[in-house]
Amino acid sequence: MRGTWLLAWCELGHMPRAMLDDPKFISPLVTSVHRFADSTFPLWFLGGLLTTLLSVIFLRSRLLNLAVGIISWLGTLHLIGGMLEWFLD
Repeated sequence: MRGTWLLAWCELGHMPRAMLDDPKFISPLVTSVHRFADSTFPLWFLGGLLTTLLSVIFLRSRLLNLAVGIISWLGTLHLIGGMLEWFLD
């Protein structure tokens, strides 16, 4: 997703904006990278969720691992919020 966003930024000359710069119509290169990232997007989510759950289940300090997992999910969503909104547009 970040690669699609950076590539679109290079093509457009400004940061991509949600609802204005559609990743499917910027250029053929951005479109192909977007299609690949979009098709693997559910795997990213499932992989992150599975990693968090496995760390909570199998590591010693379960409550600490749960807290770290939740904080990392919230931090990731905060850091890529605008990028995610544009990507899923």
